[in-house]
Amino acid sequence: MINKERYISVLSQLLNAYYEKTKRTGSASKESKQYIDGYLTAARSSDLFQYEELKNIVEKIHLKAFGKTIQGDRDRGRIFIFDIW
Repeated sequence: MINKERYISVLSQLLNAYYEKTKRTGSASKESKQYIDGYLTAARSSDLFQYEELKNIVEKIHLKAFGKTIQGDRDRGRIFIFDIW
Protein backbone atom coordinates (compact mmCIF):
# COMPACT_ATOMS: atom_id res chain seq x y z
CA MET A 1 0.00 0.00 0.00
CA ILE A 2 1.33 3.42 -0.94
CA ASN A 3 1.47 6.02 1.81
CA LYS A 4 0.01 9.38 0.75
CA GLU A 5 2.10 11.34 3.24
CA ARG A 6 5.30 9.73 1.96
CA TYR A 7 4.27 10.41 -1.63
CA ILE A 8 3.66 14.11 -0.86
CA SER A 9 7.01 14.33 0.94
CA VAL A 10 8.91 12.92 -2.05
CA LEU A 11 6.90 15.05 -4.51
CA SER A 12 7.72 18.14 -2.44
CA GLN A 13 11.43 17.30 -2.53
CA LEU A 14 11.35 16.72 -6.29
CA LEU A 15 9.45 19.91 -7.05
CA ASN A 16 11.48 22.04 -4.66
CA ALA A 17 14.72 20.85 -6.26
CA TYR A 18 13.29 21.45 -9.73
CA TYR A 19 12.04 24.93 -8.85
CA GLU A 20 15.29 25.88 -7.08
CA LYS A 21 17.31 24.86 -10.14
CA THR A 22 14.94 26.87 -12.31
CA LYS A 23 15.33 29.93 -10.10
CA ARG A 24 19.14 29.64 -10.03
CA THR A 25 19.80 28.88 -13.68
CA GLY A 26 16.65 29.88 -15.53
CA SER A 27 15.79 26.29 -16.41
CA ALA A 28 15.91 22.75 -15.14
CA SER A 29 16.77 19.60 -16.99
CA LYS A 30 14.31 17.91 -19.31
CA GLU A 31 15.03 14.68 -17.46
CA SER A 32 13.95 16.19 -14.13
CA LYS A 33 10.68 17.37 -15.64
CA GLN A 34 10.08 13.96 -17.20
CA TYR A 35 10.80 12.23 -13.89
CA ILE A 36 8.29 14.47 -12.09
CA ASP A 37 5.75 13.91 -14.89
CA GLY A 38 6.12 10.18 -14.35
CA TYR A 39 5.79 10.54 -10.61
CA LEU A 40 2.57 12.54 -11.01
CA THR A 41 1.20 10.09 -13.58
CA ALA A 42 1.90 7.16 -11.25
CA ALA A 43 -0.13 8.82 -8.50
CA ARG A 44 -3.06 9.36 -10.82
CA SER A 45 -2.96 5.94 -12.48
CA SER A 46 -2.74 4.14 -9.14
CA ASP A 47 -5.75 6.13 -7.85
CA LEU A 48 -3.64 7.43 -4.98
CA PHE A 49 -4.74 10.99 -5.74
CA GLN A 50 -7.47 12.64 -7.74
CA TYR A 51 -6.54 15.33 -10.26
CA GLU A 52 -7.69 18.20 -8.02
CA GLU A 53 -5.72 16.89 -5.05
CA LEU A 54 -2.49 16.75 -7.06
CA LYS A 55 -3.18 20.12 -8.62
CA ASN A 56 -3.60 21.69 -5.18
CA ILE A 57 -0.42 20.07 -3.84
CA VAL A 58 1.66 21.23 -6.82
CA GLU A 59 0.10 24.70 -6.67
CA LYS A 60 0.95 25.05 -2.98
CA ILE A 61 4.58 24.04 -3.55
CA HIS A 62 4.87 26.35 -6.57
CA LEU A 63 3.40 29.28 -4.62
CA LYS A 64 5.85 28.69 -1.77
CA ALA A 65 8.81 28.48 -4.18
CA PHE A 66 7.98 31.48 -6.38
CA GLY A 67 5.47 33.56 -4.43
CA LYS A 68 3.15 33.30 -7.44
CA THR A 69 0.47 30.90 -8.56
CA ILE A 70 1.05 28.65 -11.55
CA GLN A 71 -1.52 30.71 -13.45
CA GLY A 72 0.37 33.87 -12.49
CA ASP A 73 3.57 32.43 -13.93
CA ARG A 74 1.70 31.23 -17.00
CA ASP A 75 0.37 34.77 -17.52
CA ARG A 76 3.94 36.07 -17.35
CA GLY A 77 5.12 33.59 -19.95
CA ARG A 78 6.86 31.29 -17.48
CA ILE A 79 5.43 27.81 -17.71
CA PHE A 80 6.41 25.05 -15.30
CA ILE A 81 3.44 22.88 -16.04
CA PHE A 82 3.85 19.14 -15.94
CA ASP A 83 2.16 16.78 -18.39
CA ILE A 84 -0.40 15.72 -15.83
CA TRP A 85 -2.20 19.04 -16.35
